Amino acid sequence: MGKYFSIFAIISGFIFFTLFSYSFAQQQESCCDEAEIEAAQKQFYEDLLKAKDSKSQLEKDIGLLNKDILSLNETLQNKDNELANLEKEYAGIIASLNLSGYDGKFLETEGKINTRLGTPRDARKSYFDEISLSAAKCLPKYSERYALMKANLEKWEIDEAKKIIVTDEKVTQYTVVKGDCLWKIASKPEIYGNSKLWVKIWEANKNGVIKAPRHTLKTIKNPDMIYPGQVLRIPSLTEAEKKLFNSKTENIKRTRTKK
Repeated sequence: MGKYFSIFAIISGFIFFTLFSYSFAQQQESCCDEAEIEAAQKQFYEDLLKAKDSKSQLEKDIGLLNKDILSLNETLQNKDNELANLEKEYAGIIASLNLSGYDGKFLETEGKINTRLGTPRDARKSYFDEISLSAAKCLPKYSERYALMKANLEKWEIDEAKKIIVTDEKVTQYTVVKGDCLWKIASKPEIYGNSKLWVKIWEANKNGVIKAPRHTLKTIKNPDMIYPGQVLRIPSLTEAEKKLFNSKTENIKRTRTKK
């Protein structure tokens, strides 16, 4: 019995030693060696340095952004002040324009021009010329309507100028519009159809036109200077007169050339 017990004890001891050795070996294998630990520590410090650099850069960026914010707030305050001043100035301008009176004149003149009530001269007198001199015409409420009204008035004046009124003395009349000159008027088919006959028109009006707007010359001393709104006499011509005035025109041209 003692013999078997001894053998069992030996075997048990061997098994225990084997198991202990295997467990210790596993523990040794699961732990890192020194090289791996050093590499991990090195990587950790490198990452830490990078994080510190990033933090430092972010702090600098935040400082710059704060300066920008202060500068932008200052600019915004200045713009607010400018806007307030402009609004105050604009309110003063609007008050000085007397828009209630201007609006009434604008509506009246717009209606006259659109319906062609009276004459273009009447429309200019009441109150297109006054409206044109006011800065109020540039306001959004009026700007487009003013441009259209102006175009309609100019077209009305052109249409009126095309009309020829024959009197008992067979004298026609013509209302000067912007861009006219005597030779251009004489060349119109309904006048003479010949620009060389401008002299006849000049001689008929140099001492006095039929009528002219206020502050516009009533005579045509200089044939190169005629003005919109002047109503000119257009005498009728016989064939003999046409030949005579053709000759006069040529003589005038020669005289001017010599000078």
